Amino acid sequence: MKNIKYLVFQIFLVISLIPFLTNAQTNKKQDQINKLEAAVNKAKAKHELNEHKLAKADSLYAVGDQLVAEADSEYQQVEKDIKLLDKYYASNHKLLSKLLKSKDKDEAAKAKKDLKTLETKYKNETKSIDKRIKNLTKKANKGNADIIKGSDAKKAIETSLEESQKALDAANENYEAAVNQNKEKKEVKK
Repeated sequence: MKNIKYLVFQIFLVISLIPFLTNAQTNKKQDQINKLEAAVNKAKAKHELNEHKLAKADSLYAVGDQLVAEADSEYQQVEKDIKLLDKYYASNHKLLSKLLKSKDKDEAAKAKKDLKTLETKYKNETKSIDKRIKNLTKKANKGNADIIKGSDAKKAIETSLEESQKALDAANENYEAAVNQNKEKKEVKK
């Protein structure tokens, strides 16, 4: 009788533990799916970060290209200004030089004074143009440096982006396989 009670107790214990055991297996599978989903989210975040970095590198390259283009167009304007200044100086210098040779002393003195004023103005304008050229050179150099930084960063990030895309694809495949496998097992049980 003791053995029968003991046997009934064991059977009852086994029957009562079956839901817990199957529930534990289900929880393990759900935990595995949750881990795979977390891996997918992590891979997506890394991929998005790399895309953001790539966008920054492209932006840096574009800004550098724009700076170089602006410096080039401004430099062309400076060249036009230099030609106009030289033309103005040459024509007025020639006229004032002729007036210096004039027999009229007042006219020659005024021409001498005007010539000094013209030369001072020419020197000041030349200094101003030199400063503009210096600033344009800095701007162009900054643009070239940005282009180099942007292209170097882009090259480095593109490989990282490819790797993160592969990791994202692999994580998605693993996740999809686990979800599909779990669905198939549930359908078989029904």
